Amino acid sequence: MTPDTWVGQLLTVFYGLAGLPISMLALKTLGEVIVSGVQSFVRLIEKRLFKARDVRKIRQKTFLTTCVLMILFLLLGSVINLVAEGWSFVEGLYAWFVVLSTIGFGDYIPFQSLDQKSKRGGDQELLWVFIVLLAFYILVGLCVVSAVLTSLVQAAEEYKSRTKAGDRLAQFLKRQTARVARSYAYVVSHEMAIEENGKRSAFTSPLRVRRVRSYSV
Repeated sequence: MTPDTWVGQLLTVFYGLAGLPISMLALKTLGEVIVSGVQSFVRLIEKRLFKARDVRKIRQKTFLTTCVLMILFLLLGSVINLVAEGWSFVEGLYAWFVVLSTIGFGDYIPFQSLDQKSKRGGDQELLWVFIVLLAFYILVGLCVVSAVLTSLVQAAEEYKSRTKAGDRLAQFLKRQTARVARSYAYVVSHEMAIEENGKRSAFTSPLRVRRVRSYSV
């Protein structure tokens, strides 16, 4: 279904300019709601089943869970079209991937045969029931895809922050190790000087050596 007149084409342009940002914002918001629900579910599973006190890598686990949920949506749609349309499993998987990813080639349209049957005198009420269910299924699927993208961004940010924290910790430990090594060399050199000279000064007393060691560590 495409506009043929110039009026319809202009209206489509203006409708797209206003409608696409609103629809993307709505899908993003619903995706964030799904991500929040999945995170709560992951925390519940970790604490109840695995008895974990602190749930780690929650965003990465959420991303994997939403990916599994999206795959289940694709598989369920493929099975439905396999039964209702007589398509192959791969054709159904391809069709639903094109629909949920908003690519929309139009070569495969779910439940198109029902529309053709209704035009030949089929049951119109049954067709509308399928249209409503199909619209709801597609809407939920789009929200799941938005949740996958949202959780992917959050998982990348979590991994990046953990990497930065790990780098800072490694640099801190490296500096502290270098300070301890310098302090140990300083104390050993003074002890060797005491043994060679056979005398002790106020600066090289055992108390002074212990202070230097504890300060450097």
